[in-house]
Amino acid sequence: MYVLGTAGHVDHGKSTLVKALTGIDPDRLKEEKDRQMTIDLGFAWYRLPSGNEVGIVDVPGHRDFIDNMLAGVGGIDAVLLIIAADEGVMPQTREHLAILKLLNIQYGIIVLTKIDLVEDPEWLELVEMDIQNLVQGSFLAGTEIMRVSAYTKEGLSDLSESIEKILLQCPPKRNSGKPRLPIDRVFTLKGFGTIVTGTLLNGEFHSGQLVEILPDKKTSRIRSIQSHKKKVETAFPGNRTAINLAGVEKEDVKRGEVVVLPGDYSASRRIDAKIEMLADRSGKIAHNDFLKCFIGTAQSIVRVRVIGKKEIRPGESGWVQLEFEDAVVVEKKDRFILRRPSPPETVAGGEVLNPRSTKRYKRFADDSVSKMELMDSGSDEEVLLSNLEKCGAVTFQDFIKVSGFEADKTRELVNALTPQDILRIEAAGIKDTLLISKTNWVLLKEKITWICEDYYQQHPLRAGMPRKELWEQLKIPQRSFNLILEELIREGLLAYKGEKVGLSNYEVHFSEKEQATIQIILNEFSVNPLQPPSLREMREKYDNEIISAMIDKRYLFFLKEDIAILPQAYDRLKAETIAYFKKEPSITLGQFRDLFQTSRKYALAYLEYLDKQDVTVREGDVRKLSTG
Repeated sequence: MYVLGTAGHVDHGKSTLVKALTGIDPDRLKEEKDRQMTIDLGFAWYRLPSGNEVGIVDVPGHRDFIDNMLAGVGGIDAVLLIIAADEGVMPQTREHLAILKLLNIQYGIIVLTKIDLVEDPEWLELVEMDIQNLVQGSFLAGTEIMRVSAYTKEGLSDLSESIEKILLQCPPKRNSGKPRLPIDRVFTLKGFGTIVTGTLLNGEFHSGQLVEILPDKKTSRIRSIQSHKKKVETAFPGNRTAINLAGVEKEDVKRGEVVVLPGDYSASRRIDAKIEMLADRSGKIAHNDFLKCFIGTAQSIVRVRVIGKKEIRPGESGWVQLEFEDAVVVEKKDRFILRRPSPPETVAGGEVLNPRSTKRYKRFADDSVSKMELMDSGSDEEVLLSNLEKCGAVTFQDFIKVSGFEADKTRELVNALTPQDILRIEAAGIKDTLLISKTNWVLLKEKITWICEDYYQQHPLRAGMPRKELWEQLKIPQRSFNLILEELIREGLLAYKGEKVGLSNYEVHFSEKEQATIQIILNEFSVNPLQPPSLREMREKYDNEIISAMIDKRYLFFLKEDIAILPQAYDRLKAETIAYFKKEPSITLGQFRDLFQTSRKYALAYLEYLDKQDVTVREGDVRKLSTG
């Protein structure tokens, strides 16, 4: 299904032509019928000669209602530029064409209406020459001018055939699975409640779905869907769609809001964009100017922050950040129009480069300009990679929110990046993937190496540092740190050093003086190997760093709290315990103490360590030889 829009000066026969084509009067308001002028958006539809249906959005032509016109042209496939034969090109003809060009409308037909009012064929030729001059250099250049009369029906059949041909050239509507319906009309029907209409973009809606109305995050449910006054179960991208919403009043919803699936979109008050100023405008767009922005069916006052230059002059283009007074729901590549509020004048249009800009850029900084250049002319992969580099290490789900692309597009682009561009870190039991650019990965490894080397400078006798200390210095989320640590261990940069972590290639080396001290300590532990001195006593007596290093290098086996033992003493303990179980089925704590002629404190520490090493297993008050 396609959507066709009308454009043109007031009283040039737009609504009359729509009624002649469709049999539907798009002027629905009493005031419109009284004044014989379209004030708000009108809608109609009809079946083309091939059987395809086309919806028509009829927009106002009067300059006082240009705001309403802009709410209607955002979702159209093609346009009918309508010019009355008896008047020719008029001011709103020019303004509407400028708006269509700024919105990047690509397909259209020029319709010369009211030909029944003109008897002089030379006049028609002069009007057509004027039209050709008007559209020169635009998307309508070289387009055939269709002469019609809604009164006599002359030319209507040919016009329908031309409409069909032009619509078949339009690309198919994109279906990303993330529907959004910019609301252009809200009304109620007795027995139904609140109904909103718009042109559906990006995905499908189904009856019964839970939906969210942004930017205020109102929740509702789709009671039913209509398209062209026919009830349907599913609305597809590009369809003119009417949704009956449950649980919201008419007063709770307004034009400019957007119906979406919960969690698919978020509102924004700042976007990055490229704008083009019309060449025939007076004045310029200066930094911090306040303009009126029309995007989708929404409108808001915006502050314009000009990036990379002092101002944007007529006929020039430039990069800007737009800061919205009212939050909007937009996506990358959406088009918009900028107008001066007073006196009202269309001055520029543009395209969204980044729909959710998180911070203000320094106007003339090289980094700001480079970022804008990349978003403007870089490939999608380059833009995505640049945004990823600004995130550091980030989960895929979190990256979707700041990638600058929709979820499916982000997934597609991430999958297209090579291992030279991006590192994906996954772990068993964790659904999400951690993403980090290879540039940031190299920098992160350099930073971790520096942190470890600095730690070794301060503590040369420590093989590693506590995990928590490394995490705190990196200042990244705990979950990300855990995944990064495991990846660095797999790559071989880091290694576990007991319960600590350190550079895999770092070894503790003792000086001659330290080696002498170590020998003295070992001698003290050898005097009574199974009832050695406490660690607290040894730390007070000797350098604490040496004691810790002896434990790290396994000169001493750390059992618990204040107790350590020589490795050879542990080997003897283990062997004699296993030999005991060849004679006896179990052993109590008291029997173990007596067997090795030690204290209860040490006997308990030894048994608990043997349990941990799966040599023994406790059953009630006794230990047995483990069969594990």
